[in-house]
Amino acid sequence: YAITGEATGTTRSNMTVGGGKSFNGQSGLIEFFQDQTTTYSAPATLASAGTVPTQSRFYFTENGSVVTEYGGTAVASATVAGISVSTTTTVTYTPAKINRRFTLASGVSDTVSYTQGVTGSTNFGPIPATSTAQTATIRFVGQETVTVPAGTFVACKFMDTINSETTEQWFAKGNGAPIRSTSRTSEGQVVT
Repeated sequence: YAITGEATGTTRSNMTVGGGKSFNGQSGLIEFFQDQTTTYSAPATLASAGTVPTQSRFYFTENGSVVTEYGGTAVASATVAGISVSTTTTVTYTPAKINRRFTLASGVSDTVSYTQGVTGSTNFGPIPATSTAQTATIRFVGQETVTVPAGTFVACKFMDTINSETTEQWFAKGNGAPIRSTSRTSEGQVVT
């Protein structure tokens, strides 16, 4: 079967942060754990899967406002069109990806280059490993007032471009909590 067109649904996330973790040979890392469930409403093939649970773990260190990202793992499972699928994916950054987002002045950009390695497996067997050169640019656009279902926030807006794909992201002023993210698919569809 093939799934084409726009996928719509609702995602709910619970997130926790803890220290003292290890990943890919690095120790003393901070782990960002996200336990999320997505319920698709369209297309029908995805909607038949019901709720899709995903558990993601991302590993990093902080030095003041600079974040060094090492990569992470994601585990998901679902039944689609009567077929049960479980996947485990690991992403690594070499060298570790330096994120200076919260050090930038309005209108200023920072660019880093790294190699993204991806390995994975499914209950049907391994996923072919990939290694891709990446160039990431983060530009601090400025501050905006953003309204989302959780309320209205003064937020710092950033434009993140990796290779040629751009995502707009808003983080709460003062604590850096993620507020909103908007990107476009290669077909031009908006994902918020």
